[in-house]
Amino acid sequence: MAKRVKILTSEPVHVESGAALITAVCIIALASLLVLSIVTVSQTSHQLSTVSANRASAGYLAEGAVARTIWMLRHDISVNPNRLMARETVVLDEPVERFFADGKEHVIEGESGELCRVEIFDAVAGVDISGNAPAQRLQRPQSFFDDDMDSFNRYKLFLNCVTDYVDLNDFLQVGGGFEREDYAVAGMAPLPRNAQMQFREEIMWVPGCSEFFMPDRRGVMSQFRVIPPSGLPRLRGNSSFFSQDAEQIRLDTGLSAEQSTDAVVARKKLIESGIPLSESLMPDVLGRLRQRFSFRESGFYTIIVSASNAENLDGRVLYCIMQITRNISNSTEIQYYEWRFLQ
Repeated sequence: MAKRVKILTSEPVHVESGAALITAVCIIALASLLVLSIVTVSQTSHQLSTVSANRASAGYLAEGAVARTIWMLRHDISVNPNRLMARETVVLDEPVERFFADGKEHVIEGESGELCRVEIFDAVAGVDISGNAPAQRLQRPQSFFDDDMDSFNRYKLFLNCVTDYVDLNDFLQVGGGFEREDYAVAGMAPLPRNAQMQFREEIMWVPGCSEFFMPDRRGVMSQFRVIPPSGLPRLRGNSSFFSQDAEQIRLDTGLSAEQSTDAVVARKKLIESGIPLSESLMPDVLGRLRQRFSFRESGFYTIIVSASNAENLDGRVLYCIMQITRNISNSTEIQYYEWRFLQ
C-alpha cells in the first residue's frame, strides 16, 4: 500500500494586514477632514458674527451722527439765518465750524473715539419726475447729444416709454413706446404703473433709462429730485447749485461742457479754499448760473454719513433726506423723506 507523502512548500501565507492599514489611514483622513470642517465653520461663524456686530455698531454710530448733525444745522440756522452760501467774502478760519448744504465733509467723533464723515447737500436738486408729465421735465435739446442723431432718437424713444409708464391708458405713443404687453413679454408684469411714480428709482424700470441715467457712486439716482412719501409736500423751487453735477449744469443752463466743468471746479475752490465764484468764473457764466440755480438753502437737506468703528472695516453709509428748521421745540417736526442704509 502506497504511503501519502506531505510535500512542504515555501509559498507565503496570505496576510490581510495591508487592508487594515489602508482602512485605518482612511479613517484618520476622514476624521482630520471632519475636524478641519468644524474648525472652518467655527472660524467663519465667528467672522460673520464679528462683521454683523461691527456693522450694527457702525449703524448706531451713523444714526447718532445724523442726530448730532441735525442739531448742529439747527444751531447754525438759528445763529446765521442768512443761508446764502456763495458769499463774496469768505472767512475760512471762523471760530466755529459752519454747517452748510454745500457738500463739504465734516468729521464727527463718537463717544469712544470713532469717526463719522458727514456730507450735507440741499435736497432740492435734480429733475423733478413726480406728477403726471415727467417726460416734459426730462426734455433735452438735440445739441446736447453733439449731433449724434441715433442717440437723440433713442432718447426720444425713452421719453415715450416714460410717458407710457405713467399715463392711464395702454396705447403706445406715436413714434414707439413700451406698454403693458411689452412689459409682460419682458417678464416685468404687472408694470407699467399707469400712474404717477412713487419713488425716483422707479424710472430705472423704464426701458432705455440705463443708457442715459445711471446711479451715482453711492448707488442713488441723485439726478432726480426725491419723490416725497404720502403726506409730505413736494420739494419745489430751483435746484441748488451746490448739489448739481456738471452734466445737469450744462443741461439746465445751456453752457458748454467746458464751462459747466469750470463751474464745478469754481464751486470746489469756494468750498475748500474760500475763493469767491466771481474770481473763478466769467461774469456771463456766473450770471447764467445765478439765473437758473438757487444759491440759498431751501431748508430740505440730504445728509450722508459714512461710519465705521474698526478702521474703515464693516462700515455703514446712512442716507437720509429731511426738512430742518431752527425750531427745536417740536420733537415731532422731523419727518424723513428717505432714511436708508446704502451698505
